[in-house]
Amino acid sequence: MAGLQSIRRTRVCKRGKPPAPPIPARRGYTLIELLIVVAVLSVILTLTLPSLRHMSAKSELQDTARQIRVRLLEARLRAIESGSLTYFRYQVGGDQFEIGRAASPGQPSAGQGGVAIESATEPQTLPLGMRFADPSADRPSESPATADGSEGDASWSAPLLFFPNGRTFDARIALVSASYRAELRVRGLTGTVQVSRAERLLPPEAESVPDVRVSPNSGGAAP
Repeated sequence: MAGLQSIRRTRVCKRGKPPAPPIPARRGYTLIELLIVVAVLSVILTLTLPSLRHMSAKSELQDTARQIRVRLLEARLRAIESGSLTYFRYQVGGDQFEIGRAASPGQPSAGQGGVAIESATEPQTLPLGMRFADPSADRPSESPATADGSEGDASWSAPLLFFPNGRTFDARIALVSASYRAELRVRGLTGTVQVSRAERLLPPEAESVPDVRVSPNSGGAAP
C-alpha cells in the first residue's frame, strides 16, 4: 500500500504544473474608430490654429523688441569704451536702424536734431513684417508705398545720443507688426532700457464705431 502511494506521488511530480491558460488576443481598432479620431483632431486643430498664429506673431514682436534693446545697450557700451558720443536712430514707418559715432558738442553740427554724424555703420533691418512707429501715436499709420508696392522713403528719427558717462535722454521707441505693438523705454539717467509687453492693435473698424447712447426717456428716437 505504501508502495502504491509513493508511485502516485512520483507520477504527479513528473507531470509537473498544469499548462498556463492561453492569452486572449487583443482586439484591434476598426477603420470607423480611426476616422472618428482623425475627425476630432482636425476639428481641434482648426479651432486652435488662429490662436497659435497670434501667439507666434506676438512672440516674434517681443523677440524683435529685445533685439533692439540689445542694440541700444551696445551703443551705450560703445560710447563708454570709446569716450565719444554714440547715436542710435531709426526710420519712422520703416524697418531700418543704424548706430554710429556723433560729433562732440564743440564741433559744428548739421545732422538731424542738431547732431553731426561722423561715422555710421551699415543700416540694419528688422525682421520681415516688423517696423518702427511713432511712439506718440495711438495707432501706427500705414507706411508709405511706392508704385511697385515696396515701402517708400521713411523719415529718420532724431538721433538718440549716448554719452561717455553712460547717460542719455529719456526716449520711447515703438515697434509694430500687423497685429501687435510693443514699446521700449530708455531711461536717460541710468541708460537702462525696458521692454513693454506686446499689446494687440484694435482694427480700424473698432475705432471708428461711434459711442451711441440712447436715453431711456427718449423712446429710442433722435431729438
